[in-house]
Amino acid sequence: MGLTLGAPTTERRDLSGPAWLGMEAPMRTFSFFIHTASSTVPALHIESLTDEETARAFARSALAESSSRLMVEVREEERLLFTLDRNGASWASSPERRASRDHEQSLSGRSL
Repeated sequence: MGLTLGAPTTERRDLSGPAWLGMEAPMRTFSFFIHTASSTVPALHIESLTDEETARAFARSALAESSSRLMVEVREEERLLFTLDRNGASWASSPERRASRDHEQSLSGRSL
């Protein structure tokens, strides 16, 4: 009797929160752009997590792994959620903040 090896099969699984917590929260895909002192191009890590707080904890952990890591940008799809830097400063990206910054820049560019 011969052994027949075929192509590996794949199965589609819907991701949900950790079963041991009794959660059925949908998983979200976050992109972590990790900036280091040794490179001008950030490293990209993609993780499926349940929420932004878990993503923030992952970003803190990523920064703590090496002293050469300077900053982590966290995105969901194309939207920047927040940035965390080595000094512990964190800031969110919001439409209101961008609009305010753009308005200030347009005012400063005007001549008196």
